[in-house]
Amino acid sequence: MYAAAGIGLAAIRIGEPWRVVTIDLGGQNEPRQPRVFINPEVMWHSEEAAIYMEGCLSIPTSYEEVERPASVRVRYLDINGAQRKIEAGGLLATCLQHEIEHLDGKLFIDRLSRLRRDRVIKRLAKTRRHSAGPMA
Repeated sequence: MYAAAGIGLAAIRIGEPWRVVTIDLGGQNEPRQPRVFINPEVMWHSEEAAIYMEGCLSIPTSYEEVERPASVRVRYLDINGAQRKIEAGGLLATCLQHEIEHLDGKLFIDRLSRLRRDRVIKRLAKTRRHSAGPMA
């Protein structure tokens, strides 16, 4: 997550079949303060929406505006196994939703229109073709 300048990571994205998310919204020049959410579950979300420019370590170099609920209430276990709840807004709410959707097998592009999603997929395929280089 840090090596790719990300702010969140779901365990499943690195091949670990656990319902675990880590998030660190600190800036590059700030001390690291990762937060861990085990078995996170969105219990409530606002009707009000917010739009953030989202990217994903799974789809490098692609960023799109995504609309999500502006606020969420999430139930989870902390690193010590204690049950917690958090009500979040802003970037934390967006990041929690993004990472929890990874645990459910979804990517941010699943929230895009078909046209925008297809454009991202084509761009990713083109990037992969060019980075692979000519075949021997």
